[in-house]
Amino acid sequence: MPVTSDDLYGTSAIVDNSVLNELASLGSVRLLNGVFSRVYMAENMIRVEARFPGANKALAELAPVRIAAETEEEIGFWAEIMRKRKALSRNDAEMIAIAAQRSLVCCTSDGPMIKTCEMYGIRRTGTLGVLALSYRRGHITPKEFCVLVDKLFSLPDARYSESVKREFLAGFPEVFGEK
Repeated sequence: MPVTSDDLYGTSAIVDNSVLNELASLGSVRLLNGVFSRVYMAENMIRVEARFPGANKALAELAPVRIAAETEEEIGFWAEIMRKRKALSRNDAEMIAIAAQRSLVCCTSDGPMIKTCEMYGIRRTGTLGVLALSYRRGHITPKEFCVLVDKLFSLPDARYSESVKREFLAGFPEVFGEK
């Protein structure tokens, strides 16, 4: 499913540290609550991985519903993911299991997590999808959208290839011009 799919708007999502960190770097954590009806984060992910500068402020702004894998189905799927996807941390696998079992959108910009979501048919988006939906739904102006995307692509630890950047920018010629 495309990362900018409009049918994700207004759904519930579970967000990982990659998206929270990127949006915090942009000063735009609030966009998650504008795009999704309810935002969850795995308790283990918050406790273990949300350690970047400004994490506490970002978590306070987001105010996610904290959840954990609890049901037999969630724990079983978590174990299956851990067996099959060695590239994932325990926290990543738990988040995906929760997303799958509770029909949540998995909101991540992490490559191995994206691949796992695709393998299991789990709806997903990431920071680019959140920015695109925020723009399309009028939460940010075209100018704000342009500034945020440019800033995201300029972050020192940006995880976006040149081809991903070109493809994304080309999807919004009214903002970025013909690329």
